[in-house]
Amino acid sequence: MFKKSIAIGKATGKGEWQKVLELAEEDDYTLIALAYERLEDIEKAKKYYHLALEEENNLPAIQQLSMIYAEEENYDEAYRYIKLGLLDSKHENNYIMKFISFFIDILKKILYPSYSFKKMREATKVDIQYSNDWIRWALEYIIWYESNIQK
Repeated sequence: MFKKSIAIGKATGKGEWQKVLELAEEDDYTLIALAYERLEDIEKAKKYYHLALEEENNLPAIQQLSMIYAEEENYDEAYRYIKLGLLDSKHENNYIMKFISFFIDILKKILYPSYSFKKMREATKVDIQYSNDWIRWALEYIIWYESNIQK
């Protein structure tokens, strides 16, 4: 098991996603989904992220689904997963939930209602690997969504 974990880590680090799929346990849905996402097979990635969510409230799966749906311009689904992810994130980042509503209200007044999603996405284009980066992206998405889509 340990050798297999090392092999998966090496393959992941090298971007050998097909090898990751070969090595992954069949019930490691999040890892399988990530591999498919990196191989640009988004439909399979979504399938496995959803399977991961059936087993547990999996924050990485929620985060990745929110970004996939945003990229697909399925803004309502992205918004739904962002809200779910922020609620789940509160366990790790309790202080964030205390000021999210306050922060969003202030930023809504600052941002222009015509601020496009593509501009917002470019402004926050980072390799979203860590929860705090995702939370920043999610907060900006909520502001954009609530100012432009949800009227």
